[in-house]
Amino acid sequence: MDFKVTHHLYPNFSITLALYKDVTNMEALRQCVMKGEFEATLLKPSMICDPFIVLTAANRAVYLDKTNKMTTKNVHSEVLYCLSPTKNITDSFRKFGVGDKDNSVFIVLLNDLDGAKMEFIKSKIEGCQISIDEVSNFKDETQVKKIYKVTDLEVNTCSLSDVIVSRVASKEFLTV
Repeated sequence: MDFKVTHHLYPNFSITLALYKDVTNMEALRQCVMKGEFEATLLKPSMICDPFIVLTAANRAVYLDKTNKMTTKNVHSEVLYCLSPTKNITDSFRKFGVGDKDNSVFIVLLNDLDGAKMEFIKSKIEGCQISIDEVSNFKDETQVKKIYKVTDLEVNTCSLSDVIVSRVASKEFLTV
């Protein structure tokens, strides 16, 4: 049920997305990432309006990795940083990364061409995988608008997702 995109700009590269609800072992999952048992981005679904926003951030992170211009230590943490409208790494992790008490997670896995890494991660998750298209059901629209400083005029002229994609894609030029 995860979603895989082959990254055409960079041969032999892929982006895999998965969404889980009713996760009972988030603290253990976060520890696995921090200890390096597996590399993945663990995002708060409440901060994600649309999977395309995550793909935009992941694409940006891959580009920054390939050009040696990353701000963070690895490409998975760079995805999280790229989602944030600020240049404060700690703030990015706090607002967009899952916490120990969260019970849902949006997973981004980069460069898992054969699916083995995702299978390993799935074996560690105590929760229910659902379609990534359901991520909008988790969003905290008020919080998302506040963090990205989205105005009423913006959402009256285009979708909230479009506004956020624009912010993510232009982060290095504009910081709200």
